[in-house]
Amino acid sequence: MTPIYGGLIEDFEEFVSNALKNGKHGLSPEIIRALVHNHGSQYHNVIKYIEDDPTLAAPVGTSTVTRAEILHAAREEMAQKLADVVLRRTDLGGAGYPGESEIRVCAELMAKELGWDDRRARNEIDEVNSAFSQCNLRVARA
Repeated sequence: MTPIYGGLIEDFEEFVSNALKNGKHGLSPEIIRALVHNHGSQYHNVIKYIEDDPTLAAPVGTSTVTRAEILHAAREEMAQKLADVVLRRTDLGGAGYPGESEIRVCAELMAKELGWDDRRARNEIDEVNSAFSQCNLRVARA
C-alpha cells in the first residue's frame, strides 16, 4: 500500500504525542494537534515557514489556523483564491463564518504572496462572504 501525502504514520496518537513533546516556536498544543491532523507526517513543512518568520506562528483570530498555513496553501497547495484557503485548504471556515477580521488577515497574506491589488483583494473577500451568505451562515459586514 502507498500512503497518501502526509500519511507516513504508523501510530497516530504516538505521532501526535511526539509532535507535542517536540513542539517549538511557541505553538500551543491545540495548534500543533491541528497541524498534525491537517498535514500528517508533513506538518513540519508548515513549521519551516515559522522558522523563517516567527510572526507566521500567530493564529488567525481565535482559530488554530496559523498564518504559516495560509502561505503554505498558496505556495505548496496551489491556492489561488481566498475561498480556496478559507473553505478548502484550512480549517478556518469549516465551522462557519470565521469573522471579517480573520477573512481580512487571510486576504492580506494572500494579496502579498500572489501580488493582488486592493481591488482584487476586496473582490476575493466579497466572494468568500457571498459563499457563507449562500449557506445561510451569518456574515458580519464591515
